[in-house]
Amino acid sequence: MQTQKEIKNRINSTQSINKITKALFLMSTVKSQKALKEYNKFKEYIGLLQDSILRMENSLEFKVEFKHNYYVVLTSDLGLAGSYNIDVTKKINKVYESGDKLLLIGKKANSLINSLNLSSDDYDYISLDSIRKDGLGELTNHILKSYRKDGYKVSIVYSKFLSQLDTESTVLSLLPLNPEDVQIKEDDSNSHKREKDYYDFEPKVQSLYPKAISIYLDIIINWLLKEADLSEQVSRKQAMDSATRNGQDMIDSLKRTLNKTRQAKITQEISEIIGAAEALK
Repeated sequence: MQTQKEIKNRINSTQSINKITKALFLMSTVKSQKALKEYNKFKEYIGLLQDSILRMENSLEFKVEFKHNYYVVLTSDLGLAGSYNIDVTKKINKVYESGDKLLLIGKKANSLINSLNLSSDDYDYISLDSIRKDGLGELTNHILKSYRKDGYKVSIVYSKFLSQLDTESTVLSLLPLNPEDVQIKEDDSNSHKREKDYYDFEPKVQSLYPKAISIYLDIIINWLLKEADLSEQVSRKQAMDSATRNGQDMIDSLKRTLNKTRQAKITQEISEIIGAAEALK
């Protein structure tokens, strides 16, 4: 049985941890609100951009067959975010096949090297720090090389923001675009109208498309990084809130145990006094 001192030490340590989790919860709340504003600011524009690229791809006279996939795996550098990183790595474990190649972003993606038994030729790595410092140039170059020269279909695996209470690991097709991934949501009448629209691209799509996808990648990846950051902050906020509540439950339980231990000791001392008094009679 634990002594009163041991129980008090556990209560003090748990209270100290709760102070940290509360602080992280507040920080994640503020960061998620800021990230949500950035996310909503570009959401409608992203849908229009995707729609334009999709129209170009549908207008192309040639069709490309892809034998393998190039997956951009977007994780974070930090933990304490619940299942945020785990869900992304689980998703890539499900879709990855022999012959596919990965572009790992974030330190937490390095766990895939061992779990998928990847060789140095099977993956590339870019740190989030280098993206923040040097921009998206290296990242988009990797993607364009894999798509244009190596003939890979390019997709990104990341945590999609659904609400302040929910995120979901998702595979989004970058090149070529999947019509189901376009952010525009339309009613049946608008959708029917768009099917009859005719667009004439100048210059011709064949010459315009390579330049357009470079611009498209810069914008869409920047937006997906913002969305992933939003999902990370939401997941961390939920994890820290849960940890704080669990910590408080543990403190309450330890306090009850402490009171029982103290009461048992008092009862024992009273019994010893009574026993000694009876022995003197």
